[in-house]
Amino acid sequence: MKKLILISALFLTSWVLITLPISSYAEEVGKKFTVMAEEWAGRKSIEILEPVDRSLMYMILEDNFPVLNQINVVYMGDQIIKQRSGFYLDCLVPKFQEVSKKPGGWILSIRRNIPICNFDIGNKDTFKPLYFNGIQVNGGKWVYKVKLEEKKGEFKICLKLGRMNGHCKKGLTEKDFDMAVGFVAIDGLTQRTIEYVGKRGNILKFIYSEFADDSDNYIRDSFTREFEIDLEEGNVVAYKGSVFEIIDATNATIKYKVVRVFGEEIT
Repeated sequence: MKKLILISALFLTSWVLITLPISSYAEEVGKKFTVMAEEWAGRKSIEILEPVDRSLMYMILEDNFPVLNQINVVYMGDQIIKQRSGFYLDCLVPKFQEVSKKPGGWILSIRRNIPICNFDIGNKDTFKPLYFNGIQVNGGKWVYKVKLEEKKGEFKICLKLGRMNGHCKKGLTEKDFDMAVGFVAIDGLTQRTIEYVGKRGNILKFIYSEFADDSDNYIRDSFTREFEIDLEEGNVVAYKGSVFEIIDATNATIKYKVVRVFGEEIT
């Protein structure tokens, strides 16, 4: 049976489809992201989310946090509102660590709890990590494709170069890995956040950030602005199209409910 990793803090996520000339990222993922895995290796991350509607997989989405009209509590320094664009994809998450030395000074590895995801949607059992799983002692680096194979209830995970197996971890059961849904942000598209930065008397302080994250994990075109509200004048905050209600706040935590996320329709 396939399993899904559930991260409780990420249950408070909603999404809307972005209106774009293409409705599916299938062709682009197959052609571009399979290649870019090598370029991204070690420089991007994949968040593991709760189960999603399968019809949304590999579609460009606008992912909003948190769910509207739900009460949330976060700590000072945490993001209270987040909006980003990206897509969901299938991921394999090993629960074991594997390191194997090979001829020519190569060391092949599988990392524990690091997602290895399927960027080639035409081959559902083939995955690629966003780290170099092949490293040579003289400095060479390579991203091997990872294949999950099953026979009579026993699994093996192989690092493959073309049709050849570079290394296989055999004798695995379903307890040795999870199948999960990951989220990858799209390079160059704007992300927006509001962060809680504390309380002084009746004054609450926040930081609004707007930025694009490119394929080198470099924040560009960034914009930040600090703003504050006075609780004596009301507990509803409206900023940059977002609207949220303050239920309680200390210098350590804030309890709140979001009514609108950066222009999302009020429901």
